[in-house]
Amino acid sequence: MNARKIVALLLAVLLFCMTGCKNDPGSAQNGTNSENATANTVITLLYCSNDTFNPYTVKTKINFELCQLLFDPLISLDNNFSPIYKLAQSAVQNGNTWTVTIKNAVFSDNSSIKGDDVVYSFNLAKNHSNFRSALKDVKSVTADGNTVTFTLNINDPYFINLLNFPIIKSGSDNIRNEDSVLLTPIGAGRYILDENQTSLIKNDKYYDKLPKYNSIALLNAPNSESVSHYASVGATDFYYSNATEGQIFRMDGKKFSINQNRLCYLGINMSNPILSNVKVRYAISAALNRSNIASTAFYGNAVAANGPFSPFFKETESYQTIESSDNNKIAIENLEQIGYNIIDNGGTRKNIHGTPLSFSLLINKENSSHALAAELIKAQLSNVGIKINITALNYNDYVAALNKKSFVLYLAEVKLNNNFDISPLVVAGGSCAYGIADDESNKSLTDIVNKYKSGQAVITDVITSVGSQMPIIPICYCSGMIFYSEKIDRLNNASADDLYMFIQN
Repeated sequence: MNARKIVALLLAVLLFCMTGCKNDPGSAQNGTNSENATANTVITLLYCSNDTFNPYTVKTKINFELCQLLFDPLISLDNNFSPIYKLAQSAVQNGNTWTVTIKNAVFSDNSSIKGDDVVYSFNLAKNHSNFRSALKDVKSVTADGNTVTFTLNINDPYFINLLNFPIIKSGSDNIRNEDSVLLTPIGAGRYILDENQTSLIKNDKYYDKLPKYNSIALLNAPNSESVSHYASVGATDFYYSNATEGQIFRMDGKKFSINQNRLCYLGINMSNPILSNVKVRYAISAALNRSNIASTAFYGNAVAANGPFSPFFKETESYQTIESSDNNKIAIENLEQIGYNIIDNGGTRKNIHGTPLSFSLLINKENSSHALAAELIKAQLSNVGIKINITALNYNDYVAALNKKSFVLYLAEVKLNNNFDISPLVVAGGSCAYGIADDESNKSLTDIVNKYKSGQAVITDVITSVGSQMPIIPICYCSGMIFYSEKIDRLNNASADDLYMFIQN
């Protein structure tokens, strides 16, 4: 994934139930029962032959996704970010410690999965860009038979959600063939890779319900152009676009939306004398039509944010109350309460000192969704007398401006870790807290976040504090899209952690 094209800072600081598959017509004519017909139906998925199938060295998006079929984690998440037990039998918290018991399961080579394999995989994951940020608060990991103990630096009630790193057999990533070529590591997933790396074969040693397809054909797509082509012409039966580049590949057939823990928001330079007044921030938030931005700028691949956390996160949905549509009445009331009662000939509000509500908005112009969102924000805020001037920079210059705090407002996107730690975004010194000052104005929020991490506060306390101080203004949560062919029938559940749930159902 090319991070230079991903808009706004994906933090390093981030799947299907189907009741059956259509029968293969030829098998049905020969009298094969429906289950065997499903098994004999061939579906085709894309892969890159120049890349590996090692989940910790893989470079391409399509191969990384296929690793979900070859390697199971301890825990995966459903589309509402709730944990699904995979190789883990149980996971129990005791303060800063989580104890995980492994199921009685084997790898594809029939060797037992032990705690040492989990520790080995963890040590690879903690240094990998896809997992490093999520696992940064793990102090130590120890194994005893089929039990693994994770000791953390914080009291994290949602650490279970971070146990989604792939488990490989200890040392199997270093096995080479007779030509000294590294082989695919040994996993405990639903499939194994055939010797020619042209298909996936059902893993008969799988510890759970066996997949319906005996094999899956692989079609080589060596670059993004070929991926786009094969998807558009229907050469693959399945394609997932996470839409991180402001565009989405499309293919004919059916669609299924995948929730992502990726927030698009307005960042604020809290040292600005006007924006340091919380009522101005309230007014900006109230004037936004988040549903319109999500449907128009993101082409429906987003949902309006009702708070700092995903609206699909069940444990917070009753406590997040930001409106999805604009409420200009509330916005204007907030501005008038602090003296912005004069409207000039251009429609911009001023106070009695002539100070206008006029702000620059920094965006990454390489992202088409953000460019369109900025125009919508500009138009929506003008309805309450707030003038926005858009400054569009290329990605490198955009990041440089953020690091220098050379902005007033900025539009960004950040992938939160699945334990919903928002501190990198709202606490001074956080990896994405570009506009947050380390002073008394943010002290109470910092205190709440620290209490939450020590187990003295709950996540709803964080929601309340973020909502009252509004150091950032949430806009929408981005989503991905699965496109799939008629060969895959009634795909009705999927998640970013397991795109291929339909394989077993």
